[in-house]
Amino acid sequence: MSWLLLIALIYPLLVLAVFAWRKVDPTPSYNRWWIVSAPLPALLAGIALPDTTLQAPALMFGLVWQLNDFSRPLLLMTTSLYAIASVFGLGYLKPQALRRYTLFWLLTMFGNLVLLVAQDIASFYTGFALMTFAGYGLVVHNMSADALRAGKIYIGMAIMGEVLILAGLIAIMPDMVEPMLHYLPLALSEHSHGIWLTALLFAGFGVKAGVLGLHFWLPLAHPVAPTPASAVLSGAMIKAGLIAWMQILPLGADHGMFIDTQLFAWVVIALGLAASFLAAVFGAIQLKPKAVLAYSSISQMGLMTTLLGVALLMPQLWSGIMVALVAFAVHHGLAKGALFLGVGLATQPARLPHWAVLMLLGIPALSLIGLPLTSGGAAKYLLKDEVYQTNLSLLIFLLTFAAAATTLLMLRFIDLINGQLRVTLERTQGAAREGDGYIRNAVIAAVLVSSVAIWWFPLELSLTSTMTLTGLWETIWPMALATAIYLTVRRLQAS
Repeated sequence: MSWLLLIALIYPLLVLAVFAWRKVDPTPSYNRWWIVSAPLPALLAGIALPDTTLQAPALMFGLVWQLNDFSRPLLLMTTSLYAIASVFGLGYLKPQALRRYTLFWLLTMFGNLVLLVAQDIASFYTGFALMTFAGYGLVVHNMSADALRAGKIYIGMAIMGEVLILAGLIAIMPDMVEPMLHYLPLALSEHSHGIWLTALLFAGFGVKAGVLGLHFWLPLAHPVAPTPASAVLSGAMIKAGLIAWMQILPLGADHGMFIDTQLFAWVVIALGLAASFLAAVFGAIQLKPKAVLAYSSISQMGLMTTLLGVALLMPQLWSGIMVALVAFAVHHGLAKGALFLGVGLATQPARLPHWAVLMLLGIPALSLIGLPLTSGGAAKYLLKDEVYQTNLSLLIFLLTFAAAATTLLMLRFIDLINGQLRVTLERTQGAAREGDGYIRNAVIAAVLVSSVAIWWFPLELSLTSTMTLTGLWETIWPMALATAIYLTVRRLQAS
């Protein structure tokens, strides 16, 4: 079965080779469907293949790719998002710029898929770096002044992150038994300077994860990138930093006991909480929907960073926290991808009534807030369940209050989308455009997938488990508070 995993993951490169070698014009629709097909073999592998390990000792320093309970849900989320965004691109992108976009899109996709299944350090870092640097081409695709400025910030911070990662890896490699990811936590925990090397790797991968202070590229890159690229930047690529943290940091009772991580853990928790709330404040004053979503991603990644800090603080909780983080990453990736694609829908006369677009985008927005019976409600239930075991009452309160920050951002987003829909209607007078069907259907598919995806996973969770009175109260009061604040501010502005 391992050769099927290999074929599935390298298929985007094969598609790229066809376009490059034969100079195939990606403009005709029959050629563009090759681009859409690129993530499908990996998606099918995630669905149909059993747990599989691919080993190639002669490649790099010993290549090991693995499809397992950790990588499978992340692979399914990522490939689903790339597939839907590819369909969206059929109707969204201008034909004359499609060749350049195709090059960077397929390279980014390949790097993203590789890092999800890589178990050896060499191929993981190769996939991470390829995804990062190919992503630059997506950010500057429009070649506008804003895009080029965002690209400079993006590539500068990307290089800084790569330097920090390489410094940490080079320093720790002599102490490792084999250059495999699963040996890194133990090597870091036993190293005499392990806490500093851990900080280096945390910061290096934190650039991609949008850690507070290393996040500056995010609100600049997302608004200027093409909408399908923004969807995968925020939905899939940003998770690469989290995935790296989960595999290389000294987490769990087997590793955390060797070094004093208490101070470092509290720093991580503080950075996560600060990102959750400060990003909401800055996001709520943005004038562009994609900028609001970019700050929302920083805020949501802050929640995941906080949970990672809890795992460093209390290693005995790591097994449950790992499940919660994977579920939350899958939920956030799909919901945020749907919202970014929805921005593109709002700017095109896609033959959907005004109210239908708002209702459609309201579904993933409510999921991000954590409404019960949604994927977000289930993911946040798992997250809070782990935090409750810490008995840290202030942390529990702040994480509950974070739902108010998310609500504030989603209200601002829907408000801006409402205005954008009015502008689009006035500009186009409802005239249909070629490709509108691709855009509409892609957004509908994204919303459907984001709504049901988390219930496919073998979690010890039922729909009714998120419907307790306590859970409902903890969900409703932050939403009500944020709604009251937002409406009050809007009324004051109007007066």
